[in-house]
Amino acid sequence: MIYWRSLKLLNATHNMAKDLYHEQVKRALEKDGWQITHDPYELRIGGVEMYIDIGAE
Repeated sequence: MIYWRSLKLLNATHNMAKDLYHEQVKRALEKDGWQITHDPYELRIGGVEMYIDIGAE
């Protein structure tokens, strides 16, 4: 399992904005045989929400 994390910018509503390389990384993973399982991958730990760009297997 792989999780891709990169720097993000927040838009005015504080939602994640995809970075410049998001789609290129996603296509490269799929081309290499990975299945994208989460886009984004959401984690909640101790009441804190976190997001990871891409989850893949």
